[in-house]
Amino acid sequence: MEYSIIIISEGKELEVVNGNDVNSAHQKASEKMFRYKYPIYNLIDYSEIGLQKEKNCIKKDLALQTTKNIQSVLAEEKRILENSINSKIDLWFFLQESTKTHFDEQKPQSKEYPSEPEYFPLPPKPNITDPKYKIKKTLIDNIRKEKFVQKKLQVNNTFEEDLKNWDNSKNEIEIKNQELKRIYDKQIAEIKNELERAILDWEKRKIQFEKNNKKTVETITFLKNEYLSLETSAIETYNYELLRLISNNRKYYKFECDITYNPTNKIIAIEYLLPDIDSSTSVCEVKYVASKDIFEEKYLSKKDFQALYDEVIYQLTLSTINDIFKHDEVNAIDSIIFNGYIKTIDKSNGKNIQPYIISLLVSKDEFAKINLSQVDAKQCFKNLKGVSASALSSQTAIAPIIKIDKKDKRFINNKDIVNDIDNSTNLAAMDWEDFEHLIRELFEKEFSTNGGEVKVTQASRDGGVDAIAFDPDPIRGGKIVIQAKRYTNTVGVSAVRDLYGTVMNEGATKGILVSTADYGPDAYEFAKGKPLTLLNGANLLYLLEKHGHKAKIDLMEAKKILSEK
Repeated sequence: MEYSIIIISEGKELEVVNGNDVNSAHQKASEKMFRYKYPIYNLIDYSEIGLQKEKNCIKKDLALQTTKNIQSVLAEEKRILENSINSKIDLWFFLQESTKTHFDEQKPQSKEYPSEPEYFPLPPKPNITDPKYKIKKTLIDNIRKEKFVQKKLQVNNTFEEDLKNWDNSKNEIEIKNQELKRIYDKQIAEIKNELERAILDWEKRKIQFEKNNKKTVETITFLKNEYLSLETSAIETYNYELLRLISNNRKYYKFECDITYNPTNKIIAIEYLLPDIDSSTSVCEVKYVASKDIFEEKYLSKKDFQALYDEVIYQLTLSTINDIFKHDEVNAIDSIIFNGYIKTIDKSNGKNIQPYIISLLVSKDEFAKINLSQVDAKQCFKNLKGVSASALSSQTAIAPIIKIDKKDKRFINNKDIVNDIDNSTNLAAMDWEDFEHLIRELFEKEFSTNGGEVKVTQASRDGGVDAIAFDPDPIRGGKIVIQAKRYTNTVGVSAVRDLYGTVMNEGATKGILVSTADYGPDAYEFAKGKPLTLLNGANLLYLLEKHGHKAKIDLMEAKKILSEK
């Protein structure tokens, strides 16, 4: 009996995969499915259908079901934000429930033992009383007794010969039967040994499963305690697991996310993989045309498809931020940085790239004022001063508002050094004048590579202008004010506000504030939408490394050193 699989896929005609049985047909179809987007297939036994009319009816129903599935997916994509608003997840409950699974592998059972072999039967043992050995005494035997004795002797000899042959035959049969019994016993022993080994392996797997379950429970308990204690790694793990759990409901999006939490300013940064437009489908309907025996696919218009893609990305962004804020049980997060990126191919060189296409920084207080159930996702995003291309479907790369590097460069790097700065130099503990001078020198190198010029101003501890750069670029260039802050505590909004005032007074096109510490949420919030760039300690060490220098930033060590001066 032959079975067939019908595969429907975007931009592909009907494809039929045949198999000798159900499993082989499904296996072949599964191997082909990975080539297509939104694969939908149905098992059909043509040997039972027979009539073409019945085949057409099944294909028509299949097309209707496919359309229903696609429409369901499209509708779900438009409800991403709505689902986020209406759902609340108890992550600890879900994690604990995942450990309550039982070892459901059945204990191995003994195979059915083979029947005992049919042994060779033993021949009957000759008996002297058998008729064969009886001698009928005749009249002559009475007269000639020696003749009778001779007969009797002959019969006895025959009996002895038969008995001897029987004994030999019995021994041969017993040997054969013993071999049959030996083979049978060996089979039984092998089955028993195999069962014993299988049970032993099963018990080992069961014990390992229970150990893993116990370890998982302990890990979850430890994670929860660490989370409640506001440990950085636990907060990162909690939010990662939260987003991963939520993403399970989005069947067609691969989940990939990187989370960094800064306990100093209570900002959590999310690097989130978004679906690229090439991996999305524009099919909205499938019809079966019986006259041509083909499936035809109807597509969204290019405008509607791009609008849908933009809507999905904006909703994903807002829903992710909403989910993080809503599930912040310990009030650990004041602000969120969401940087959305895609995985695609640079059409100019064919290389794989991961450009950012959307970026948003928002505080919890600001986000709480929004009635998400009534907003247009794109307008809400723009109102929050998010950064993206005018059309996300263009997938134009943008510079994220803040880029967090998980490989924090504040750790000591044991590489070669240049000039007077080495990997033992703690920038946060430097003399403030030396620090400002270092920043000026660094930016002289940075801008000189583009033909720019840096004019140094007199060093001052009061936060005035430390350096002015002139960038000759006709589009992004101009006069740039640079200020340096050797801080060991979080930089507040006042320093950023002062820089903005200086930029306005100087008539500059941009201001750059460099600090050894990080910035508070209010500082980032104030800088949004303004020609200001805030470089923290990690950014500073990156610039130093870029120009051949190595150093470190240890704020705790710096506080101790400076307090002793």
